Amino acid sequence: SQAFPQAEKLVVIVQGIPGLGKTTVGNLASDQLGEESVTLEQDTYWQYKTRAKAKCLEQMELYLADPRLSYVWILRNNSQVNQYRDFVRLARDYGWKVLVLVPRELAYPNAAREILLRVCRITVTRRTGHISFDSLPTEKRIAIVNSFNKTFRPATISESQADSISTIN
Repeated sequence: SQAFPQAEKLVVIVQGIPGLGKTTVGNLASDQLGEESVTLEQDTYWQYKTRAKAKCLEQMELYLADPRLSYVWILRNNSQVNQYRDFVRLARDYGWKVLVLVPRELAYPNAAREILLRVCRITVTRRTGHISFDSLPTEKRIAIVNSFNKTFRPATISESQADSISTIN
């Protein structure tokens, strides 16, 4: 992985599947960067249903226009490029750089991916206080994880139009 640029504006898109820890890791990193950093979770807008992504993009635009900010962390599942391409475009429109973080275990099919998938299934079944999962039965939670895993495609520079892609451990 690489160090974050200092004087540049940077959108960090954490790619993953439910239960992976995107929110936990993103919030910890953002907290370390201080007041110039914010996180943005699409799940916060679940009540808008099919408009959740649009509402999340609206909030992102407000963050990108805020001169006090240098980092915006996008914490959503982003299992395929079409799920985060609009976020990349918006960042570009505002002159921000884009870094996509891909969990190493999801970047390559291997035994570690299966272990991570088991962890994600356990995490979502035990999860409480999560706005979009609390009302779902266990079987539905696991089905969502499996669905995202099945369709997951690691980001590439050419597809995503990001400035940089890095795998994380």
